[in-house]
Amino acid sequence: MMTELLDPKNDYVFKRIFGSEENKDVLLAFLNHTFKNAGESLLTDILLINPYLDKDTQHC
Repeated sequence: MMTELLDPKNDYVFKRIFGSEENKDVLLAFLNHTFKNAGESLLTDILLINPYLDKDTQHC
């Protein structure tokens, strides 16, 4: 049986892989690999913030 992998270029799949608290270590490793290849300083921690506004939140 052949198992197809989900396409990480799909917005939903990307968010599930890199945008969840339980996969924070995966995002940190991805970013650090990218930064290392660019000669930048590595990260030690990241803070995930929900980009969606609650409809009941008062906006400026």
